[in-house]
Amino acid sequence: MPSYGYIARDKNGSEAKGRMEAGDEETLIKLLHLKGLTVITLSEKGIATTGKRSFGPIFSPLFGGFGIKIKTEALLIFVEQLSVMVSAGIPLLRILKSLSQDTSNKKFKGILERLSSDVSMGSSFSGALAKFPTVFSQLFVDLAKAGEATGKLELTMNQLADYMVSRANIGGKIRSALVYPIIITVFSLMVVMVLALWIIPKFKGIYEGMGADLPIPTKILLATSDVMQTYFVVGLCLAGLGGVAGLLFLNTLQGRRIFDKFKLLLPTVGIMLKKNSLSIFCRTMGILLSSGITVIQAIEMSCRSVDNKIIEEALLRTAERIEKGMSIVDSFRQEKIFPVMLIQMIASGEETGNLENTIVKVSDFYDRQLNAFATAFTALIEPVLLFIIGSMVGGMVIALFLPMFKMGAVLH
Repeated sequence: MPSYGYIARDKNGSEAKGRMEAGDEETLIKLLHLKGLTVITLSEKGIATTGKRSFGPIFSPLFGGFGIKIKTEALLIFVEQLSVMVSAGIPLLRILKSLSQDTSNKKFKGILERLSSDVSMGSSFSGALAKFPTVFSQLFVDLAKAGEATGKLELTMNQLADYMVSRANIGGKIRSALVYPIIITVFSLMVVMVLALWIIPKFKGIYEGMGADLPIPTKILLATSDVMQTYFVVGLCLAGLGGVAGLLFLNTLQGRRIFDKFKLLLPTVGIMLKKNSLSIFCRTMGILLSSGITVIQAIEMSCRSVDNKIIEEALLRTAERIEKGMSIVDSFRQEKIFPVMLIQMIASGEETGNLENTIVKVSDFYDRQLNAFATAFTALIEPVLLFIIGSMVGGMVIALFLPMFKMGAVLH
């Protein structure tokens, strides 16, 4: 009977090494799984080692993952498959090798091969994931780390898959609701530019040849067209420079703070953006708490996934107060940015000792509100935008043809 060397982790996340005889690898995996061990690597020759040296990990800090983007669908499939296979007791290294062979996405295949190589050399799974920051979010890495530390990797990956599905649905609806008016606005500006720069000047030549006294609306329209033609290049350059300066400013800490505060102050939209950020925080914190992470660590890790600097800093201040001995609910009460409902639910969770489930319910509540908002906002904004654009373009056309209408009335 062959003898296998193995490296595994127990339910507490502690590493276990040893040798065991078994008929084959599958039998050994099942035996270790019954003992509460999750297999990382196996070796028939002896105690599993970190493997042969590879040049890949040497260069990974320099070139690993930067600029690579993978679709959410591919990541979601990966997480779900990973969760199922880890639950079955299959070694992590074999899972990564198997998934890298099965995927049809060439970029993702290369990433999975790199993960497999790093894990085979002794790197932790979370450490290997962290080398691809543009592919695996900080939350992804943190949950993998928590799963490894507590021996509940299958649970955390399951929760991560549910989280990704939820955020993809909500995020998609919010983006659709906000992107639609932007597209319509840009299109209407393009129509106005075409009219002002190419169509109106042709009518100006006709009216000047007629020598007639033009109505005031037409004069204003022609004067506006002249200004736009004269300063078009200058305006375009200034807009470009302003855009670049704005992007550079937004990349600074102060710029992020100002822009994120502005977003929260927007009527209606600001409230929904705030609820979206809080929903992300609540669901992330709930997952981390259920994975065995402490409250302070959960808050600090969860705030990284919140895409708003104002809320993120408020959460960090909250974690600092809890660390100094203040109760969780009192720490949250110190920040005016958190809604009363959230604070009441945290108080309830803290009293009952069921904070992880209570805070996830808050996220569910916010998600339902965001769903309703996205649907209602899209239905409301469409007729409003069409009315505004129709009035603007229609007003320009009427002002342009007004002299002809007057001439027609005189001839009658």
